[in-house]
Amino acid sequence: QGVVSTIINPMKQLFIKNSDPGNIEDESETKMDHFEREVLNKVLESFSPGVMIFVRSYFDFVRMRRKLDEQNANFVALSEYTERAEADRYRTFFANGSKRILLYSERAHFYFRYRFKGIRDIVFYSLPDHSHFYSELLNMIDSSSVQQPTATVAFSKYDSLQLSRTVGLSQAKSMLSSDTETFLMA
Repeated sequence: QGVVSTIINPMKQLFIKNSDPGNIEDESETKMDHFEREVLNKVLESFSPGVMIFVRSYFDFVRMRRKLDEQNANFVALSEYTERAEADRYRTFFANGSKRILLYSERAHFYFRYRFKGIRDIVFYSLPDHSHFYSELLNMIDSSSVQQPTATVAFSKYDSLQLSRTVGLSQAKSMLSSDTETFLMA
């Protein structure tokens, strides 16, 4: 059944499939290109604060941080290597809206389980290896203060294990085999 059934707050969850991820050697490049084209440009064009971008691996975290730097995005980046005082300062900046994007790594969540205020939308560059992190992060959104929270997930056939743990095996199979590239769960 997956962890989507454990999400307390009702919200739109948009899954965007990269139908042509290429071969495994080129996967990281095609994933970044697809993410930038389909998701990141829309995030950067909107001026709403409270966007968390979740990244599974540290290598992707570094690439995404560099990409956000190149775009002059108003963001903070929180990884497992961020000092505690600095992490607290970044969380405050994000909560009060002075930094509108928070880049967050899975390992930081694994080790520290930070709680965040001010999340309006969560974007998953990659689904977490620990599937319960998906519902934990979505349940951090205070639905009483946010009108229509959303979660956006980018995935490809190389994310099939994480996808099946998140949405359930049968749903994941149908999403991966479908010709449709976007899936909406409410």
